[in-house]
Amino acid sequence: MVDEDRSPSEEAPYADENAFGVWVSWFDAEDVEYSASADKFPPRLTVLRTAVSDYCEGFPLGANVSLIDVGTAFYFEVADGDHTEDPIAWLRALRAYLEQGEWSTFGVVTYGGRWVAAGAPGPAFGGVTRLASFGPSEPFSRASGAQAFAHDDEDGEQEGWGPGLFVDLEALEALGRKLKNVPTTLRAAGASFVRIAR
Repeated sequence: MVDEDRSPSEEAPYADENAFGVWVSWFDAEDVEYSASADKFPPRLTVLRTAVSDYCEGFPLGANVSLIDVGTAFYFEVADGDHTEDPIAWLRALRAYLEQGEWSTFGVVTYGGRWVAAGAPGPAFGGVTRLASFGPSEPFSRASGAQAFAHDDEDGEQEGWGPGLFVDLEALEALGRKLKNVPTTLRAAGASFVRIAR
């Protein structure tokens, strides 16, 4: 139940801004998990997380980058203007780096508005452990929506997008990038995407 007696000054104010979202996931993690013995998957997962961490340390995307780590997928978000690298080139290089470790990946770059709370959120949240917290994010919604379309829907007999590098058309526009040709457009989470690399 919402506490209507709480004064507005106790609420964290939010600021509206545009941001880039960068999502990369280990595409066939579930297949590897079920085909490998129980003692082989966790070390492989640990190496993946270390590889992503090492890449970020050596090749930062920008300032004030947020990360959601869900084990086999990593979502980065950075305000438009806080990125010091082209998000598409950054993700392309990260995927190439992970390919050296024989990880097949799905990656997507998105763009949109987000709300950012002033100050850090408190640790308590109604007695529930908060794993991550940030304001409503259009880039995150688009990235997670695209991830859902990456894999085949066997029951619905719908073919997934597969591994590769996909870009939200609004991200291309924000970066001032133009496509040389007109590839097939894919729709997810209310946005249009194109594949730019396998």
